[in-house]
Amino acid sequence: MPWRIECYLDAKGNNPVEDFIEALPVDDRASVRARIDFLAEIGNRAREPLPKSLGSGLFELRVKASRIFYCFKPGGRIVLLHGFIKKSQKTPRGEMQLALNGWRKFDMKKKRTATYRFGISAESAKFRRAYYDELGRLRLAHRIAELRERCGLTQAQLADKVGTTQAGISRLENPNYRNYSLTTLEKVAAALGVRLRVELEETSKAA
Repeated sequence: MPWRIECYLDAKGNNPVEDFIEALPVDDRASVRARIDFLAEIGNRAREPLPKSLGSGLFELRVKASRIFYCFKPGGRIVLLHGFIKKSQKTPRGEMQLALNGWRKFDMKKKRTATYRFGISAESAKFRRAYYDELGRLRLAHRIAELRERCGLTQAQLADKVGTTQAGISRLENPNYRNYSLTTLEKVAAALGVRLRVELEETSKAA
């Protein structure tokens, strides 16, 4: 069952996360939208490097240089708190404090959120291509890791079955990886006892 995504609203009723997303370049905006939708699919089963736990119940959704802080709430809810562009190696304290402040205010005033709404039909062809490419990679990387763990295999053990290295399997399970080969995926599928299915789908009909 999908998780429900909500956005924190500030004291003036503004939606800072939506404002942040809409100001991004097309490719980055498509990637952010895809990762938020994927987060709604898997919730707390998401694994690094897609999210990162920052402690105190705060998480960081990573999309290239973009970062969106979020937290989990009862009832299968995920609240997006704050977005920013990361320009240094460490997460800036000020940005984290803004997210924590929003979280605390959310706790005190429980209605200060808006349901996250996104419709792809009005977006450009360029956006849709980037969105579905990103969503496909996210689902593939997560599925490989999920099936490997279900089979009780470590990355190194799966690598032995496939004829590659542990680092090679780690790359396949990384949603930022882009150089998948059909031959490698066929070997991975065989090692995991599943069938690989490849489809060509129009982006206007993709789901």
